[in-house]
Amino acid sequence: GGGWFARVDVSRHDDFWAAVVAGFAEAASRRLSSGRTQASTALLALAAQVSAEPAARLAVEALKASSGRTSALDLLLAMLGAVEPKETPLWQDVARALALCDSRNAEISSFAAAWLRGEACDARRQSQLGFLAPSPAPSQIARGVLWLLARAGPTLIAFEGVDAGLADAERGPAKLKALASGLSALHEMKRRALTLVACQEENWTALRRHKPLAAAFRPPRALPPIGSPNVVEHLIAARLAPAYAQAGFAPPYASFPFTRAAVASLVGSTP
Repeated sequence: GGGWFARVDVSRHDDFWAAVVAGFAEAASRRLSSGRTQASTALLALAAQVSAEPAARLAVEALKASSGRTSALDLLLAMLGAVEPKETPLWQDVARALALCDSRNAEISSFAAAWLRGEACDARRQSQLGFLAPSPAPSQIARGVLWLLARAGPTLIAFEGVDAGLADAERGPAKLKALASGLSALHEMKRRALTLVACQEENWTALRRHKPLAAAFRPPRALPPIGSPNVVEHLIAARLAPAYAQAGFAPPYASFPFTRAAVASLVGSTP
């Protein structure tokens, strides 16, 4: 399917939208069990959705007749442009960046991820890869990604690092205001998407004082204390397993290098 998951760590960035697009770029580049990146999987789902439209099929026939050999991305943009003629020209570079994240050429996939993060990129290389313009502001990149994903399937955006980001006594109040404003703006921007915020209750209470944000979210669901070392081990193993698999390393036990005594000591704490 075309479902999409992105994890956004707001503690790593001072700017809300920079954190969002960094999370989107990481999510786009993540390879699934199919071997395809999450971005490529979403674009394939998007192609399947729009190809059912009669206008999209006519656009493909016209493109093939005029151009002969065309790329899969060119076909997708032709179909999407026929169905969504106003929006597609705005976000075709975003679609190109998402598609290039699937490249097995590390230089190309890294370039695409940097473009999605809103970083300044080499203009000549950008043109060679088919981009029409430099990377826009991070908020606009986020808007484009969310628009494309909404056509493909549902999206889950999980925010973490909130507590660490707000812990700074000097900068915390400003970050709190920026985070609340950013989450409110994201809520208005997204379609077919759910936003999940993981943080301590006192920080969520402070965030909800921002009235537009309070109306955008459901009441918080508190997680109970961990009651079993098996739960701790599962949480640790789930986080480490992908890295171990990528490195070709077989750990002696699932929670390695954390000892079973260390795992057991966390029983009673909150996740």
